[in-house]
Amino acid sequence: MKNRKIRWWTWLLVVVFAALVAATPTVKHADATFPPVTGEGLTLYQAADATPSLTTSYATSPASDHSADPWAGGTLNLTYTNTTDWRFDHKNYPNQLLLHGLTFAVYLELPANLTADAFLAARVPGSTQLAFDFPGGESSSGSYGGTYSGELPDSAMTAVNDRVIQVTVTNDNSTNYLSAMLVFFSVMLQHDVDVSKVPMRLTTQVDIAQATAKGAPDDPTSNRAPTTGKLPPAASGRLDFRAALYGLDEEAPPAAVASTTPTWSQYLSPWDTTGVANTIVDEGETIDSNAANLPGVTGARTVALSASEPFDPARFIRVVDYAKRTSDDTSGVHYTDAADPSLSEAAVKAADIPAGGRKTILYYGTAGGQPLSPVPLTITRSTVDPPTITGQHAIQNVSTSANPGTTITATAGNVIESTTTFKLTTLAAQTSLSNTQVRLALPANVTFVPNSLTINGEPDATAVTTAGVDRPLGHILSAAGGHVTITYRYTIAPEASGELPVPGAALTSTVTYPSTVTPPDGPLMVTANPATISITAGTPQLTKVPTQIDFGDHSYAELPKTFTGQPTDPQVLVSDPQGSQWQLMAATNATGLAIGTHGLSATPQHLYSHDGRAGTIDVNADAALGPFTWRLTRPDVTATTTATITWSIVVGP
Repeated sequence: MKNRKIRWWTWLLVVVFAALVAATPTVKHADATFPPVTGEGLTLYQAADATPSLTTSYATSPASDHSADPWAGGTLNLTYTNTTDWRFDHKNYPNQLLLHGLTFAVYLELPANLTADAFLAARVPGSTQLAFDFPGGESSSGSYGGTYSGELPDSAMTAVNDRVIQVTVTNDNSTNYLSAMLVFFSVMLQHDVDVSKVPMRLTTQVDIAQATAKGAPDDPTSNRAPTTGKLPPAASGRLDFRAALYGLDEEAPPAAVASTTPTWSQYLSPWDTTGVANTIVDEGETIDSNAANLPGVTGARTVALSASEPFDPARFIRVVDYAKRTSDDTSGVHYTDAADPSLSEAAVKAADIPAGGRKTILYYGTAGGQPLSPVPLTITRSTVDPPTITGQHAIQNVSTSANPGTTITATAGNVIESTTTFKLTTLAAQTSLSNTQVRLALPANVTFVPNSLTINGEPDATAVTTAGVDRPLGHILSAAGGHVTITYRYTIAPEASGELPVPGAALTSTVTYPSTVTPPDGPLMVTANPATISITAGTPQLTKVPTQIDFGDHSYAELPKTFTGQPTDPQVLVSDPQGSQWQLMAATNATGLAIGTHGLSATPQHLYSHDGRAGTIDVNADAALGPFTWRLTRPDVTATTTATITWSIVVGP
């Protein structure tokens, strides 16, 4: 790059321009979330000594009613109060009011998971009221002043964006309100009522069942079952609202006031704590990196017990942290019979379920001090035991030859081998398996080693991906004692760090029962245990070097001469997880080769020194290694001359 001189008058222009920009008046706002207010009506400002407030409340079901959902349906009530200062044209206020309305805005900022459009669509009809408490008194013509209150139409409340609502009163959206206010306002002004400190009150109500009829936007579960029709969840266990009143073109509008309403952050989702009956993969219900779940949908699961399996509802209790997608403390959870919620846990368990029968269990309780939405689980008991399949998963760092296990260590660039074995341990008479397949998935931040997949030792050309692939197993598992072993390899990527969760493979199969047996819902599914790779900071490694350099075609008559070559991809990338000192070296089996000013030989030559940041280092961008050149002094015996460059990293100063 050439150095350029900037003339003095260029700097002068920059300084003058900067001064002009600094001198340009701008409207400053205390909160960029809320836009400035414009208009020509009677202007309302927040009074100087006002103490605004925002209150929000939500009615919950009685704690004694186990079958009622404390977070479903109900009404969210909002009340915003403030003290206002009115400014207007005293001679022309009737026209000002009727033609332009009131120039102000009350802004309401909503919490996450409650959109402005959903809020507006679910307002309770007639609930949006705006009131002003004017000073009153008595005169010879009668009493005057007092509270002016009226209903605002839907159009007076609009969405500024997905999270902010604006309330305004204009001739376009509140004609009836303004016409009635004019009569009331005129009487007061005839008695010189002070309108510099007028309390105001804005109220509205929202039907929560309607507002969240489509569930929370960030709910990945089937049909958004945990959030549909309920007060939105929040990781903090509370919903935070904010409100502010802005007047005309205020340079420093008042700060917003806040209000908090309790909500839920955990929910019940039955599953089998022993892992045996979790027979479906439900990616929307991936908890603790495990997507295996009971059949059915979130919030309404089912399970089939074998003829000899003991009945224990406590086996299926799970509390899920909505935001973190992890399992939570279950100590506050109880259960009862959905048909008779008055039954105790002991009575429910003692009743058992006869062969071929079914019972729906209702789970309820509290988590983190907040009530949980009750959830049913339907349990059936078969007259024939379903097949039993076990799955064992282990991983091994083959780069270090360490022993396989479920928790291993690795560094960037290491190759890991995954081995999973499924074994069919029991299969009842007249029962068979079909459509058996296994779903394989890579963890994040790894690269599949091509053609490394084998099934019972037979190569399989399928590439395993992070999203997962399904591989049919045919009749490998057709009799008790049969097993299948799946192996494949992947390489740890340079950006991998910390704890890397590795999912276990999931096997699914259709079970055919005798015609006299009512089969369980859904296919049989067994998920092998997950594993964990602990990524440690590794030594610097070359991850990319130029692989082909083209010097062009040249006549031997031109020799001796130096030619410049262009690599297909000139990047030299080094993965340096911990930011250490290292040297980039290169050697060649030919004479005459050079990289920039660095001549190469059979002995590795120093090209670049690094002492600094961690991460992926683009050496060519940092060091400007320069062009690849080759000086040929004599023709070779072959028509094409080739050479190899060997790159290496030496750790240390």
